[in-house]
Amino acid sequence: MDEELVRIICKTTVNANGCWIWQAGGNGKGYSQCQFRGEKMSAHRAIYTGLVGSLEKGKHLHHCCPGGANILCCNPNHLHPVTPKEHLELGPNAPRTHCKNGHLLDEANKAKGKNGGWICRACRDASSKRYLDRKRTENPPRPIGRPRGTHCLHGHPYDETNTRYDKKGYIYCQPCYENRILNKAARRRLKATEPPTAPQSALMD
Repeated sequence: MDEELVRIICKTTVNANGCWIWQAGGNGKGYSQCQFRGEKMSAHRAIYTGLVGSLEKGKHLHHCCPGGANILCCNPNHLHPVTPKEHLELGPNAPRTHCKNGHLLDEANKAKGKNGGWICRACRDASSKRYLDRKRTENPPRPIGRPRGTHCLHGHPYDETNTRYDKKGYIYCQPCYENRILNKAARRRLKATEPPTAPQSALMD
């Protein structure tokens, strides 16, 4: 064992789980860092390279400590070479398979949220339903301008067929609404058939 490797190992202490905990400087992200064989690298990678051998190109070292992954552990027996994909799946940032309420996050049940992340469709729909139910309870449908009677101003009865509600919860008479639409369309057609009027400046000439 060369002196450089011994110097690095001496900067660790052993805890109850057998982890070699790094006690020197880090990289500012919680991981250990040291200089080994003229290259700056993490201490656990340096010790693994010195005691076990060099890693294959593109491989990562995954911490599989007995008491849970400890990123400061440098014990080569607690380090397992994995691919980047495997490292992601084994790490704390692994993609979730279920939401916090237990719904499966498959392609049919996940959607993009406002912040760009994945959200659960079932939870979103349930939340929207609770919101609408609460709004209907707090703001029951009410007539516009006058108390609701049994008939509208034109004599149509407010029954299940004629009564409608708009987005704000106001009631209106369906036949009267349809008549307004028809009258508006008739006025539009009549206006389209009228001959164009000459500009005022042309009449003055």
